[in-house]
Amino acid sequence: MSLFLETIRIENGRLHNLAYHIRRMLKTADYAGLKFPGQFPASFLESLDLPREGLFRLRLIYSSCIEKYEIIPYPRKEIRSLKIISVPRPDYSFKYADRTAIDNLYGMREECDDVLIVSDNIITDTSYCNVALEQNGSWFTPANPLLKGTMRDSLLDSGILREEEIYLSQLGNYRSLRLFNAMIPWDRAVTLPLSAVRGL
Repeated sequence: MSLFLETIRIENGRLHNLAYHIRRMLKTADYAGLKFPGQFPASFLESLDLPREGLFRLRLIYSSCIEKYEIIPYPRKEIRSLKIISVPRPDYSFKYADRTAIDNLYGMREECDDVLIVSDNIITDTSYCNVALEQNGSWFTPANPLLKGTMRDSLLDSGILREEEIYLSQLGNYRSLRLFNAMIPWDRAVTLPLSAVRGL
């Protein structure tokens, strides 16, 4: 049976974007045929003793139950450059605990801090973040990322982002690129100029 991963931001004693994380876990369970007991996963998450101050990552490994969880301080990564890698699209439409395929792509970054993954000339994600591109004051995110992140879903629902199929050949039409995920909210997202993208 496949194991799945969920990462939730804990900040100052609160689980953030919780409804979106629960929704993704339930969708994953439906896809994988998992049988969740009772009010799980909400009941489990509500039972946790959370740190009252600071920024932490709740890392859940689960199948039909929680196989393992840990609450660990979150050190923010410094991302200053991305290397474009063009590869066949890996299967990561659900957040699997086994990240070998994605980690292998990350290993191709060479001197850069992360990779910008391109499949069939279409921009998808980096190894850890969804991406957004800015054009004339509006922000667009790839319509078919490798993983539809919870922060991405909330930004789409709030109207901050719009979906668009973004081809690598169109990258020059945008002014900057922003990286975000469950641990990096929009107002703290890494924003890079296109000159930080190597391999164009």
